[in-house]
Amino acid sequence: MADIAAGNVTYAIQDRGWGTFGYKNIVKITFGDGALTLAAAGVPLTKGKLGCPNAIKSFKVIESVATSGYVWAYDHSAGVLLGYYGNYDAADGPLILFTGAAPAAQEIWVEVEGF
Repeated sequence: MADIAAGNVTYAIQDRGWGTFGYKNIVKITFGDGALTLAAAGVPLTKGKLGCPNAIKSFKVIESVATSGYVWAYDHSAGVLLGYYGNYDAADGPLILFTGAAPAAQEIWVEVEGF
């Protein structure tokens, strides 16, 4: 199976305003179709489509609408969204990186600040 690529992610800016670092946007991000897999590198995001084409200074996941149970976090240095799931094996830690499987449709709402 192929991995989720930047072109497989859709963006809808829900609100645009001014924040500490320039723009402050609320963006709905959707991806996943049960066929494309999640690479270990994460889901690649496009700064321009998040409304901050030059730089992202702050990125917060504010809501995950899917019932998948994944916890989503932004890797600032790589510009990707990483998914984690609960693991109750103390040796691995409470959350481990979700990779290799094909997630169903995901809808993630984020707050992004940048310019």
